Amino acid sequence: MQEDTIYICDKDLSKLSPTERSRLVAYVPQSSTVNMDFTVFEYILFGRNCHIPFGKAPSKEDYDKVYYYAEVCGITGLLDKDVNKISGGEKQLACIARALTQESSIIIMDEPTASLDFGNQAKILNLMISLKNDGKTIMFTTHNPNYLLDIDCEVVILSEGKILKSGRACETIDVEVLKAIYGEFVLESCSRHFSYKV
Repeated sequence: MQEDTIYICDKDLSKLSPTERSRLVAYVPQSSTVNMDFTVFEYILFGRNCHIPFGKAPSKEDYDKVYYYAEVCGITGLLDKDVNKISGGEKQLACIARALTQESSIIIMDEPTASLDFGNQAKILNLMISLKNDGKTIMFTTHNPNYLLDIDCEVVILSEGKILKSGRACETIDVEVLKAIYGEFVLESCSRHFSYKV
């Protein structure tokens, strides 16, 4: 393999078309802007573009995928609404549903629980665990170490642009790491969650 080349599933990313890349990797941004008045249904359907031949209309299977993943994300009641007229949390769920309709093997999520209430945060964390158990690769960023401890996934902890520590969350996230990232003020909170003295 050549240096400075990104490979995904043994394929050189620079040599793949946008459609081929979309079939391999889906992306959920922290927030998204939609410049046209699409319904939530249409917005989620965009995730199927990489599976629809150029110039062809979406198939029944494509429509079924939209309904299925909208149900997974709990937003079937929003499908007929203007995507620009729903709340930030609802739009985030629609964005996650759109990424899921791509049915890519890798899903990259930037703060996927942004704008979500407590219940929907738990729902998305459980969904991520389910996707991982189904063989998907999930990469996500978060500022909440509790999520990492709940999932106990592989983590890379960054501080000021440098890798501070990496490994399994339960073996990597400790008081010293949290203090290095967030400062001394986290000590009181840490003492409630860790079994040793701080």
